[in-house]
Amino acid sequence: FVGDRVAAVAAESPDIAKKAVNLIKVEYEALPVITDVEEAIKPEAWPIHEGGNIVGISRAEAGNVDEAFQECDYVFEDRYTTQAIHHAAIEPHVAIADFAPNGKLTVYSPCQNTFAFRVIMSRIFGLSYNRIRMVAPAIGGAFGGKLEVTVEPVAAVLSQMTGKPVKVEYNRKESILSTRVRHASVNYVKTGFMKDGTLKAVAFKVYTNTGAYASRALNVSGAMSHKVFKAYKIDHMRFQCQPVYTNTEIAGAMRGYGSPQVYFGWQRQMQKIADFLHMDMAALQMKNMVDPDSCDPIFHKPHGNSRPKDCLKRALELIDYEACLKEQEATRNIDIVSRRSQSICCGGTLLSGLCRGPL
Repeated sequence: FVGDRVAAVAAESPDIAKKAVNLIKVEYEALPVITDVEEAIKPEAWPIHEGGNIVGISRAEAGNVDEAFQECDYVFEDRYTTQAIHHAAIEPHVAIADFAPNGKLTVYSPCQNTFAFRVIMSRIFGLSYNRIRMVAPAIGGAFGGKLEVTVEPVAAVLSQMTGKPVKVEYNRKESILSTRVRHASVNYVKTGFMKDGTLKAVAFKVYTNTGAYASRALNVSGAMSHKVFKAYKIDHMRFQCQPVYTNTEIAGAMRGYGSPQVYFGWQRQMQKIADFLHMDMAALQMKNMVDPDSCDPIFHKPHGNSRPKDCLKRALELIDYEACLKEQEATRNIDIVSRRSQSICCGGTLLSGLCRGPL
C-alpha cells in the first residue's frame, strides 16, 4: 500500500534526511490493486497475501434465527457502508529511541500500551524485557491510534545503527498514510419485526477492510460479534464478520472498537422501520431496549443492571424532545408547501400558487 515502509534515513537534520530520501531509487513490480472489500473477496481476486484476501471469520448466534424470520410480520434487508477514518490526534506519531552502548534500549513514545510495546520490541531486537525501557510521556491525543507500534521500531533500528538517539516524527499526511485508520466496512443487515414494533430476529453479515495487513482485524470483528447482542431484547440473532485484505492503509483500533461500523447500519434500518410503522423512533427504541434484568442471549447471563432506557429518558428530557418533534413537523410542513408552490403554464393561462391536486 502507498504508506508501506521502503527505506529509512537517519541524518543530523530533517533537511539533510529529505535530500537523502530523494536520492533513493526504487524499482517496483506493478501488481493488481484492490481497494474494495467486495472485489477482494471474489474467487478470482489477486491474493494480496498468501492464502487469499479473507483474514478469518468471527461468528456468534443465539436462538433459531431462520425460524424466527418466518414468524415475523415484516423483514427488511439493507446494505450499509462506513468509510475509513483517521484519528487525527493533535500530536502526530513520534518516538525517540536511544540504543545505549551497553545494549539497553530506551524508547520515548506517547503510546497507549507501554508493556505490549516492550514485548514487541524485545522480539524485534532479541532483548530481554529488563533491557528495554518504554517511557510514555503525556499523550497529545490517541483514540486507539497509538495502541500499536508504528514509528518506534524504525527509530530504534536507526539508533542501533548510528549509536546515537534518533527521533522519528510523522507529519499529518504521513500519519494518515502510514499508521492506522478505523476499519471501513460493508454491512448487510436483515431485521424481522412485528406490527407493534417488536424486534424478533436480526442477522448481520459484515465485511471489514483491514487494509494491507491484519493488525487488529480479528480483535475488532470479535468485539463486534458480542456488542450487537447487548442493546436490545432479541432472542434470535446471528452475526458474521470477515476482515478482508486490500491495498489500502492498515486499519486498527479506534474509539468504539467495531461498534460504530455495525451500529451505524442497524440504527439507520431502525429509523426505516420506525418510519414504515409510523412510529416514533424513541418509542421504538424504548420498546426494544434491554431492561436491568435482561440477559445476554448467547451466554444466558445478566447484562448487569443495564439501564439504557433511563439514559434515553434523560436525553429526551434534556433536549425537550416533544418540542423538537413539533419543530421538526413544522419544518416538514413548510418544506411540503414550498415544494408544492409553483407556477404552471396550462393552456396559455398562468396558474400560480398552491397546487392542491393532480393537474
